[in-house]
Amino acid sequence: TSLKNPLPETYDNPTSMMQLIQRFKFLPLGKHMEVNALLMLLLSKFFDKAKLQENVSDQRVLKAMYQIGNNLDKTFSIDEMAEEAHLGKYRFIRLFKQQTGYTPVEYIIRQRILHAQMLFIVGNHTLKEVASLVGYKNFAYFTRTFKKVTELTPSEFIRQSK
Repeated sequence: TSLKNPLPETYDNPTSMMQLIQRFKFLPLGKHMEVNALLMLLLSKFFDKAKLQENVSDQRVLKAMYQIGNNLDKTFSIDEMAEEAHLGKYRFIRLFKQQTGYTPVEYIIRQRILHAQMLFIVGNHTLKEVASLVGYKNFAYFTRTFKKVTELTPSEFIRQSK
């Protein structure tokens, strides 16, 4: 079975989601188990390296994390994030690291690379499209950053994940 339209926006609405859930309910048991296993395998790859957000208790940090997660293609200003949290820049950076284990810049990079990995696994995007979707205008820099975080080039990651 393949998707009629590979763009996530097509399926990211309540009506489409309910239709997909209904179709999923009527799959044969073997297919049902196969889909569940694939989803669990996909999620396990990301949870292996993820830091649980339940450790983050500061609402200002949670808000910053939410903004980062929803705007990975945007350029972030640590000064603006600190101002929005009503903290000085260096106090914000220390608080963010204390709560997440990463500085804001490290967190942004990790989230971008994590999202890129997901796009490589589930999408039909070119390497340059993925780089752009996760906020990298310079493809060579994206490749270096991806390798630094994952220890694989994007191409190697794609080959290994298939």
